[in-house]
Amino acid sequence: MFQSKAFASNGLFIVTAVLSAVLSSCSGYGSGSDEKDEMLDLFEELESSFEDSIDSSSSSADKSSIDESSSSTNSILNDLQLDSRVTEVESTKDLGLCEDDSTVFVHETSSEYKCAYNHWFKLVRTVSETCTQDQEPLYKSAPYICKNGEWIEATQEDYDFGYCTEKAQGDTAKKNDTYYVCDNYTWKKATIEDIFGKCTDENPTQQVKSFNDELYVCRNYKWSEATDTDKKYGVCTKSLEGTCVPIFVEAVYMWTHIVCKDYQWGNTSDPDDFFGICTAEREGEEKKTFVNLGESTYKCKNNKWVMLSAVERENGECNEEKQGTMVSVDESPLANTTIIRHMMCDNGKWRYATPEEYYGPCTEDLQDTMYFINNTYACYDGEWIQIKQQGSSSYCTRSNEGEKYSYGNNYRYICHNYRWVPVDSIAYSLGLCTQDNLDSIGKRAKDSLSYQCRQLGTIYHWEKLTVEEETGIECTEELQDQTLKGQICDRNRWREQKWFESLYSWCTKTYIGLLAHTTNYTYRCESNGWEKITDDEFNTLECPEGTIDTPLLDEESTLSLSFRCHFGEIPPRASYY
Repeated sequence: MFQSKAFASNGLFIVTAVLSAVLSSCSGYGSGSDEKDEMLDLFEELESSFEDSIDSSSSSADKSSIDESSSSTNSILNDLQLDSRVTEVESTKDLGLCEDDSTVFVHETSSEYKCAYNHWFKLVRTVSETCTQDQEPLYKSAPYICKNGEWIEATQEDYDFGYCTEKAQGDTAKKNDTYYVCDNYTWKKATIEDIFGKCTDENPTQQVKSFNDELYVCRNYKWSEATDTDKKYGVCTKSLEGTCVPIFVEAVYMWTHIVCKDYQWGNTSDPDDFFGICTAEREGEEKKTFVNLGESTYKCKNNKWVMLSAVERENGECNEEKQGTMVSVDESPLANTTIIRHMMCDNGKWRYATPEEYYGPCTEDLQDTMYFINNTYACYDGEWIQIKQQGSSSYCTRSNEGEKYSYGNNYRYICHNYRWVPVDSIAYSLGLCTQDNLDSIGKRAKDSLSYQCRQLGTIYHWEKLTVEEETGIECTEELQDQTLKGQICDRNRWREQKWFESLYSWCTKTYIGLLAHTTNYTYRCESNGWEKITDDEFNTLECPEGTIDTPLLDEESTLSLSFRCHFGEIPPRASYY
């Protein structure tokens, strides 16, 4: 008995000592939840050991004495557990409503409870790997609930829709226009198949569902979002099958049609879609719709819808009674244009009237009169002739005779006698050479010599004058190598200077036999101009009598140009005006 009392006294002393040490050394205790939990666990272990020792070794009288001491210890524990920021209640039944992150101490369980998702969770220090369904939710760093024998972190959806347990697998719920599904013990955002099942062809009327605030349609075994057309004109279901809608497309300023067929909207240009099938019972029936640039009328003829022309809409069909009748029709495609065509009823068909049918023969009174049908005509010298535009040019008429038009570098035209005539650069500059200006002389700014309009057989053309024709000066021996009007006197005739001569030097009668060597090639001046030779020939060919056989470098040339068989100086080069 003495030993038991001594043990009890020592146990109480140990607890009291620990409490005293904690209270004296941690005046700020309670500021950290984890620290407090650890201390509480330690106190619980000490108290348990203390009570066990009492049960095993003390008498009932001694145990009564110890109970008094234990009651005093519990009072100290309770004082330690509850800091100024933690509310306390007697039992879990008293917890009531909570606000997230609030904490309450429950005396009944000697534990704290934390609020999350508007639900109370018991605060614990450790979480076991397994659990049973009847275990209450707990909180350690985050809220946990028991699902399928494991502690799984709880979510807001668990408390919005109920726990996602084994029994709830596949259940669905909706919040704020968003669907959720219980999958693998967790609420996840659902797919449309989770909510409405797979898209199949079992429903011939087609399924249309609202999902996550979007409209979905079951088409071709696949759920897809409704198109803008679906939203504007209605989803193409059985109730809309065959519906045809004309649509004006502003981007191209034209009308088109869409039709609901086989549960999908699609473009169509088939009149059968516009009006239904043309049958024998509907023969002669007329229908109107918008096509291309405006309203069009169709007529059911011989089991086919035929679009009536403008003349047929206004004047009816061409028949025997109207044979030879001429009418005028407004074929203006747009409101701000005016195009009047003249039509003739001829053998059951309306056709464009010819200029002769509308105006009569091309007479002097009708000279220059224009007539527009599918082609454009003009009355010219007693005949109706077809006139055309050239590219973006205007029509060639008498009013713009001589007008010029070109595009690119090689296409040049001049308006003449109601026709755009292709010309070369000389005629484009000087004008056409015709009978009216035969023998006239013209000059271009880029040329040094003039041109004369001359006739060769039935052809009129501009021919460049020679220097002698232009100046009256003949090319003689005394003028050899002289230049005049951009030409050179060579062997008693004036000739054009060659482009090659501007690179190397003149190759005239005077310089025959001259050898030239460049970076890549070698040349010899022959009677017909510069001709290419080999490097060996450049080094071995004999020089003409009177020339110097010594290499001479042209330092001003960019071709690393050197000469043999020269007259002691760099030969002159051709020049151009």
